[in-house]
Amino acid sequence: MPRFIQIIFPKLVKSYALDALLEKRKKEGCSQRPVEEAKSFLEEIKDSEEKKYPSTGQGLDYRFEGQDKVGSALVYLEKVIHLAFFELSKEERIGRMSGYKRRRGYRI
Repeated sequence: MPRFIQIIFPKLVKSYALDALLEKRKKEGCSQRPVEEAKSFLEEIKDSEEKKYPSTGQGLDYRFEGQDKVGSALVYLEKVIHLAFFELSKEERIGRMSGYKRRRGYRI
């Protein structure tokens, strides 16, 4: 096994384990109706404004903006490669898109 993997792998495992413990604590207060909430979220995002741009790599980069939701998608050869939508508060709508750690809190 390469030396860099021997160094990095334990750190990655520890990081994922800590994230899993934190997520478990968050889920204890989760909704009792996750399917209904997910369907409602999907209904709300379908009215989002769509903009399409060439991707920096392959495919097309789609950006979506709704009243209180934003999202993006990478589409290549008419197939969605990646898709993410997030709910935003009024304060979060100002400025640039949040970083990964902050967006993680908006998962449903």
